[in-house]
Amino acid sequence: MENVAVYGFSTEGYRIASRLAGKGAPVHLIDETMNVAVLLQQGIARTYPDVTALTQDEPLLDTRPLESAVSEAKYLFFAPRIRKTGIDSKTEINAKFKDATAHLKEGSSVICNMPVGLGGNAQNISLLKYVTGMEVGKGISYYYHPLGGAGQRGLVGTIRGNDGSDLAGILEEGVEFAPMAVAEREHAIDILSKFSRVVSTVEMYKHGMRVTTAPRRSWVFLDEMAYGLTDLHLIKESHDSIGSVMYMIKGGIRAIDAYIKKLVDGIRFIVRESGLRLSRTNVVIAWNIDQHGMRGDRLEVAESLTARLLDYTSKVERLDSLRDYYAPPNTLVVACSQANYEEALERQEQMESVVVTATPAIFV
Repeated sequence: MENVAVYGFSTEGYRIASRLAGKGAPVHLIDETMNVAVLLQQGIARTYPDVTALTQDEPLLDTRPLESAVSEAKYLFFAPRIRKTGIDSKTEINAKFKDATAHLKEGSSVICNMPVGLGGNAQNISLLKYVTGMEVGKGISYYYHPLGGAGQRGLVGTIRGNDGSDLAGILEEGVEFAPMAVAEREHAIDILSKFSRVVSTVEMYKHGMRVTTAPRRSWVFLDEMAYGLTDLHLIKESHDSIGSVMYMIKGGIRAIDAYIKKLVDGIRFIVRESGLRLSRTNVVIAWNIDQHGMRGDRLEVAESLTARLLDYTSKVERLDSLRDYYAPPNTLVVACSQANYEEALERQEQMESVVVTATPAIFV
């Protein structure tokens, strides 16, 4: 198989690289923070199921400069970790895209796995011509295959001159090729549909009733609510996002902020009802967030929740897991995902803590 480079030491990037390495392709995984590439061999890919396990164990890997890994690659996957939001995320994506593609050679293909909003691929194509001097569709190929955000339809965006035939055996099975504008809009539809449910749930349960038995299909945890917020911001920054669609986008962004405010107010109420003072209560945000994911939206929301709580108490910490946590007296656990909620319930009696469920459909 041809040489492959994956730009981005991300969960999604490692998944692509390990799948191709398992097929015997020469794959270099590029750490965008260090500008170095590591050769991902079959044995390494089989030993380490994800990038978290790889970074924790730090095995000895063959490294080389980013420039040589990219220049020798027939296929370059663009799956970086983006940690900024809004217009800043667009700036960060553009900067990393320039770094990733500057050393591509004629005849290579770029597969963009990072969402770019509506019209964002046209900017990437312009950037490619600027940094490489080659025109997409002639000297170089470009495809759009956004991963994650709100479910994956398996659509790959193409432009005239790139029909996708050169990607046989590289992309996962079952993908469909579509014109670039169609792929952009279908991804946007997935994101808007997802946040439509978020807005509906927040609005229907926002008026302070004490609910403990809402049907589980209404349980939308903060973890799920936050995922895809990066995509939503990128659509918002697109030139094409006008009219009623903009109301939907802004509604989704505001819904997250409104829910965090309500969650903090609910925590204050529960603490008072328990005869405690929030300033003397240990608040644990139980939220297992993937530190290596392409999107930084969950991290951003967790930071926002932490900042709001710190207005009332200095005893706030976030834990991925409660497995080995020893809870001091007067501890309140905010369970931000289904898995964290189940773990908190299992240990609630042992920790002697109050568990708050971070979903609009359940007040406590």
